[in-house]
Amino acid sequence: VIGLEELQTIYHESQQHQETLTSIPLPIIAISHCWQTKNHPDPHGETCRRIVQALKDYWPVFKVPDMGIFIDLSSLYQDPRTESQGQAFKAALGSMSLWYGHALTTVWMVTNPYETTLSYWDRGWTVFEYNLSHLVKPSNSSQYSRWPQLLDLGKASTPKVAQASSGVEALSPQALLYRPPPADPMAFFEDHAFGSQIYTNDADRDIVVAPQFQQAVFEILAGVKILNFNGVSWGEKEVH
Repeated sequence: VIGLEELQTIYHESQQHQETLTSIPLPIIAISHCWQTKNHPDPHGETCRRIVQALKDYWPVFKVPDMGIFIDLSSLYQDPRTESQGQAFKAALGSMSLWYGHALTTVWMVTNPYETTLSYWDRGWTVFEYNLSHLVKPSNSSQYSRWPQLLDLGKASTPKVAQASSGVEALSPQALLYRPPPADPMAFFEDHAFGSQIYTNDADRDIVVAPQFQQAVFEILAGVKILNFNGVSWGEKEVH
């Protein structure tokens, strides 16, 4: 387990050795994935194997001594919880948007549907994470980021990188993800774009996800000076 102070040290040391004008992402990868069962997200280790393989594939471009992984099963207290653990869990749910929406975190999405579960795109939490992740992070083809910060590990094969590469030039087309337009701040409320997503706990939509997404969009976009959507290949559907 990597503590906050260690992650800060890794980040600042990386900044000191940076010689270009590109931004340096934080050494944190947030995983967006489906729970395959109610009691365990990955009972057969499928998601874990994809994450491990992606770490092997992309490690040459990170150029940091270590990387923190945020994944809900091990990063948040799970049932059964003590009273104090329950309080910590609720507090953590209130800051989930930070892990996915922050401009300098990296997000890996495991979008492949599993045979026994709802798809990634039908669920409330995963679509919440997906839309937050695409708000203000540099695109994977951008010259301003040291490594690709958005990857879909659910694609047919994991993108490979050349051993000597410093980043974007070595990406396969699979890693150049479609970037959706920023979602409406009200998108997760009832009768809006994502108001019919499915949750294990139905109360999550109105108590946690919808209001947190609304607040996160306002706070994140309020701190942005420039939004560059050049090269996103949007059509009439996205513009409307």
